[in-house]
Amino acid sequence: MSSADHEREGGTDDEQELDAVESVETYEASGDIVFYDVRNPLAWVKTSHAVSLPDQL
Repeated sequence: MSSADHEREGGTDDEQELDAVESVETYEASGDIVFYDVRNPLAWVKTSHAVSLPDQL
């Protein structure tokens, strides 16, 4: 996908990433932190192991 395609879809990669980060909220449940998208709170992601967020950036 070209940068022109991204711009037609709502901005540059950096703008889309910033928008995505700003739409994430968290809450604590049973000592765990749950991340969810405030625009689509029913969109769940399940994983078999946890990762450190700073390691993923």
